[in-house]
Amino acid sequence: RFPGLLKALEGLPVGPRHVSVLAQKAGTRTPLHSDLQTHVLTCYVGLSGKPGVVVDGADRVLSPGDAVVVDGAFRHATFASGEDDAFLLAVDFWHPDLTPPEIGALEAFFKLDEQFVLRRSCDREVVDALQAADRGLELLASGAVDLRSTA
Repeated sequence: RFPGLLKALEGLPVGPRHVSVLAQKAGTRTPLHSDLQTHVLTCYVGLSGKPGVVVDGADRVLSPGDAVVVDGAFRHATFASGEDDAFLLAVDFWHPDLTPPEIGALEAFFKLDEQFVLRRSCDREVVDALQAADRGLELLASGAVDLRSTA
């Protein structure tokens, strides 16, 4: 639906969580919620339709190209206020108050957490792929993990 945008995003460095195109049905609203993550901010950019973001208790409709930065640790929501479905670009980035050592520590933690989640299946192919991507997994695969055969 947005081939130019997707092409522009190719090859960009990966942020702390994700870059997403959010689709929302006309006349709908997500519940107010908190991401409970104080280390990340999200920039929402209107793409099409009449998307909006609830920030600090107030509805803010975003025209195409309009942007707002939200601290997801505080209650927020998205909505589609028009008669058409709405689309938003959501780009997560590190909170600017974090220091480089803090970002490095968070990146290391999230990398280990992702590997743990992927490894839970204990499939040989998954562990082999993780080993190829990160030599530090040799310790984990050397007996600490049940390497059941998938055959």
